[in-house]
Amino acid sequence: MTRNRLRVWFIGMLLVCGGILGNGAAQATLSTNSWIGASSGRWETGPWSLGLPPNSGHTVLITNASTKTVTADVNTWLNHFQTTTITNLVVSGPVNSTNTLVFNTMIFFEVLNRVTVSTNGVMHLNANTTLQIDGYGGFGSGGFIIDSGGTVALNNSTVIDNSDSSAVG
Repeated sequence: MTRNRLRVWFIGMLLVCGGILGNGAAQATLSTNSWIGASSGRWETGPWSLGLPPNSGHTVLITNASTKTVTADVNTWLNHFQTTTITNLVVSGPVNSTNTLVFNTMIFFEVLNRVTVSTNGVMHLNANTTLQIDGYGGFGSGGFIIDSGGTVALNNSTVIDNSDSSAVG
């Protein structure tokens, strides 16, 4: 069983067991969590549409209007590490906007399924940062910048494509 399928199976089993036991334990749900602010800010503090920072059950969208930079760094990793693994990531922007996601000396960030950087979107990895993509990486007409010391780790059968696609799946 592949790693992603095992994770999906495991999350499914947690949801089933949580429902059967009914003990009020926290349950994982797959949700979309969008950056809703018009200005730049920190990954771990938002503003996020779900009112909380992203986690491994979230598809994260940084796609709204207004040019901005969302930054994750060593503080994110050391103090909010649970926000550095997500399911899917889309970075793009509408006309006359550019959305940038910067990983600034952050050590490690993992996307379990799909990364899409498309029109008016930029992803920037600075030194000592590793972005691990466990599924698909789509880098269309958006920008992808890796500084000296930045690393992209491709897991299993990860596919990197340079066609313009904004689909998440």
